[in-house]
Amino acid sequence: MFTFRKLLPFLVLVVIGIVVGIGGTLFIQYLRGPKQTVNIVGEGNMEVTADQVTLTATITNSSWSQSQAATDNKKDIQELKDKLIALGIPESRITTSSNSIMPFSDIMPVPQIIQPMPPLSGNAPKNIGNQPVTTNLNITLDTIKGIDKLFAAINEVSTAKINGTNYSLKNPSSYQSQVRQKALEDARKQVESIAKINHLHVDKLLSISNGYNPVPIMKGATQFESGSAPSSNTNVTYGEKTIPLSVTYNVSYELY
Repeated sequence: MFTFRKLLPFLVLVVIGIVVGIGGTLFIQYLRGPKQTVNIVGEGNMEVTADQVTLTATITNSSWSQSQAATDNKKDIQELKDKLIALGIPESRITTSSNSIMPFSDIMPVPQIIQPMPPLSGNAPKNIGNQPVTTNLNITLDTIKGIDKLFAAINEVSTAKINGTNYSLKNPSSYQSQVRQKALEDARKQVESIAKINHLHVDKLLSISNGYNPVPIMKGATQFESGSAPSSNTNVTYGEKTIPLSVTYNVSYELY
């Protein structure tokens, strides 16, 4: 005569078999069943404070004598260089980017004089005449600290004008891993949201590739942002500048 106690081991085995069978079936269906693929664009962005600047100063002298204009220009260039070196800027960080002499032209207004005027001297203004000579100096500061003193030094040379500022990062590669991580995290969040809405689960990462706006990979200091040339040298002051860094990744995930 069978009793429940004798039947209990048999029932336990049956239950275990059913559970294993169902679990195995579901696992096989998971492996063989159709899966869905979702493609996402993840984006990472950062704003980093600029720590380097290259400034262009334009020096222009004009005279009735081309040689006089060139002499005046050379003198003013040296005056500005001396001021910059006194601020602690290495001479190697002060370079001449261009030097131009505008030849006489019939379309330029020329005073009606019979004899050439003598070279300008004393306190006579130097920025008149029809023979202008222009020189551009590029000045690089390896730290933003002291940029106001640089502006002031240029302002002290009457024929010099600030013609533009380019703010940059000395070591942008140090931020690349951070902004890339932000892009991958953004992609993952989007995939998880899509899966949740559709009652699915996120499976393995299938592929990842660079998007259209990778983080700039630079050697040394590369220009990011340019400031427009001021109308005059007065009241030129520095405010904190930030450099935008961004990267996008095209990511594919499998959903089940």
